[in-house]
Amino acid sequence: MGGQPKGKKKSKAKRKEPYSNGGSGLTGLSPQDGMKLKMQEKAKKKTAEQYTVEQLLEKTEACMDSLEFEMAGRFCQRALEVEPDNLLTLDLLGHIHSELGDTQRAKEVFLRAVQLSPNEGHSKYMSLGQIHTGQEAVQYYTKGIQILLCMLEKHAQAIAGAGAEAEASPLQDSGSEILTARDVCVCGLLFCGRDLLH
Repeated sequence: MGGQPKGKKKSKAKRKEPYSNGGSGLTGLSPQDGMKLKMQEKAKKKTAEQYTVEQLLEKTEACMDSLEFEMAGRFCQRALEVEPDNLLTLDLLGHIHSELGDTQRAKEVFLRAVQLSPNEGHSKYMSLGQIHTGQEAVQYYTKGIQILLCMLEKHAQAIAGAGAEAEASPLQDSGSEILTARDVCVCGLLFCGRDLLH
């Protein structure tokens, strides 16, 4: 009767579940979050293909030297995505978070480094000592000092055994940290002041 001919009933487009992508781990995400996650994964893969961890850490240190800590954090985070247990990367990332004023994240990163390697690398303990207060700070500083003293003893033994060649080499612990004047000063201050604490 006077209208348009009846044809097939058009079915309404079914509404998709919020980003359920066939079990790819994106279930329950909004389309924007799903796209963001996919882009991050793609960028991570591309970064791993383009740059080594060493190259990313060089870029991190260059940014830190020019006080571009946010950019340094991005490079460092990428390096950590490639090698999640890299102690040097964790140390740098902790320092970056400290510089940006995010002491909670810095603390988490340094504690992760402690968990991975509790008896190597003094820097993380010195940084944790700065973040904490009271007896907890003293405990972190003490552990850092113990590692430094062990490192100094090993260096002295190496000098005695190898002579002038070992004396000319920089003082490093097995975590590839070069002993800095600040570390020596902290050791001296803590050992000189330890009698004051008791």
